[in-house]
Amino acid sequence: MKLQELEKVMKKLFAIIISGAGLFLSLGLSNAPAARADSACTNATLTDAFGIQTTGTLLEGAPGPAGPFAANGLLNFDGNGNLTTRQTLSLNGTIVPFQASGTYNVEEDCTLTAKFTDELSGTQISISGVIVKRGTEILIIETDPNTVVSGILKKVE
Repeated sequence: MKLQELEKVMKKLFAIIISGAGLFLSLGLSNAPAARADSACTNATLTDAFGIQTTGTLLEGAPGPAGPFAANGLLNFDGNGNLTTRQTLSLNGTIVPFQASGTYNVEEDCTLTAKFTDELSGTQISISGVIVKRGTEILIIETDPNTVVSGILKKVE
């Protein structure tokens, strides 16, 4: 095959591939779910129990001893802005129970803030997060000074 003929074949093949990719993308995008006006989040978006797992570091001046931090347990939302939680914490290697209650607020864009108070120490904890996966998961970060703690909550099924 001559070089010119090979070049023509390659150009046609390239055009076919590009057209096919464009068709594939347009079909894929046309089937993507559109954003719905009725899908705004509210406090009622969060109900039932969520498993919670957080990890991070507490710095000097944070509530609790400085060092590595980890926790897991359950966090319950009532759909009306109230929450309770029961967890097991590892504070710099020391295992302690943790129980708290508090409040939360969900914005229309599915971001949230929450504050809860440790029933034993009276320490108040603040978090910020975003609700994802149609309300079945929440990504969070603690917003208190001297804390580097983040985690995930997954709805208990």
